[in-house]
Amino acid sequence: MKELMIDILKALKAYSGMKPFFGLSAAAFLVLFRMEKDPAKRLLFLAFPVAAGLLFLCPLTLYAYGKAGLDTSIYYRILWIIPFGILAAYAMAKLAGEGGAKLKIAVVIISVALIVLSGRFIGSSPVLYPSENIYGLPQTTVKIVDYLRSIDGHKRITVLPSSTTVTSIRQYDANILMPYGRDMFNPALNYYHPVYEAFEKAPVIDVDELLKVSREFDVEYILLYAAKLTDRDPEEAGLIYLTTIDDHKIYRDPVITEKIKEIDRYYENDF
Repeated sequence: MKELMIDILKALKAYSGMKPFFGLSAAAFLVLFRMEKDPAKRLLFLAFPVAAGLLFLCPLTLYAYGKAGLDTSIYYRILWIIPFGILAAYAMAKLAGEGGAKLKIAVVIISVALIVLSGRFIGSSPVLYPSENIYGLPQTTVKIVDYLRSIDGHKRITVLPSSTTVTSIRQYDANILMPYGRDMFNPALNYYHPVYEAFEKAPVIDVDELLKVSREFDVEYILLYAAKLTDRDPEEAGLIYLTTIDDHKIYRDPVITEKIKEIDRYYENDF
């Protein structure tokens, strides 16, 4: 039980960053607790957030979450059902609406200051980029996925993405699987994945070690960013070079390709 509670607190810290985020929400909660009289609004803005928060903090919830086969690494998403932003905005509007002109001005100034100080400039995020197409995704991702689909159609395939494509591949085509997602690049979460360790964290990729772990996850295609160094030519290790798109060399693992064909033949003969 203690370990579960520690995991919950870690998820809470990763979600909030322990910045003024919860302080602002708590202040809004207290304002509405004192000023809001409408039963329906009290249910939405007061009772519901408390119930959802207690549900999140209960170790039995995390235990049941894991037992149900759900990914505990995204347990923090339970907090998404709490309308934190609406809670704060409504409390500020409530304060301003029931006061005089001077209070209204003060609330607006303080509200803007709190919102700015409790957040960060999203333009500094490394995952944001100028729109290059109607999808709002990097054009390199679009070209890579279109190329892979020209080979395999729209069946499910597993691709090992580069750090520059990991956030956008499944936005463009959800039929493409990956051994890990963008959460691996969030240092606050401190996740571990053997393929990530061999592919991204290693300064020089040990190709044999990479194939050893990638085959455990049925990775058929590898997107090797041009800047990444390898201890030897991937083709010498058995990979098949397909093409280069922008700064990405695309390789296919014939071992996995054959494994998938065998599985397909098995089901074709069985049914």
